[in-house]
Amino acid sequence: MPDRRHNLLHINPGAAGKYGFHHKITLVRFTVEGTKIDNLEINEIDRKRLP
Repeated sequence: MPDRRHNLLHINPGAAGKYGFHHKITLVRFTVEGTKIDNLEINEIDRKRLP
């Protein structure tokens, strides 16, 4: 989501914590080259797999 006030891009991957009601943890990985966002990956991990 673009934030025009602060001139940045906000990316919220969702649930990333160890606790909570979500069944999956989501992560976002990407590279930034100048003004270009590339190699965007969205990964999900079952919360049950965490120690």
